[in-house]
Amino acid sequence: MAVVGLDAAQAVTPYVEGERIGSGTQVLPGAIRLDETLGAERIVALFCGDAPSPDAIVGAGRRALAKAGGDPAAVDALEVDGCVQSSVLIRKVE
Repeated sequence: MAVVGLDAAQAVTPYVEGERIGSGTQVLPGAIRLDETLGAERIVALFCGDAPSPDAIVGAGRRALAKAGGDPAAVDALEVDGCVQSSVLIRKVE
């Protein structure tokens, strides 16, 4: 599995890269700390049979943001073959 964040500054940040998980409820190691970038941020979890490279995931995030006009709220999905994904949209405010 991999987890990546897409934010309003058009940054793509990998949070988890190639973590092997089993079925059922899982707690991943580490934590995500929100930065000072305000606005929408989409956090995407990708579940893949074969882990794509971190560069492939970041590239897919950049392409998705470009296709959405730079707006993480408008991102539908990352185009990564062989992966099922789920995302959550958060809005960071002062």
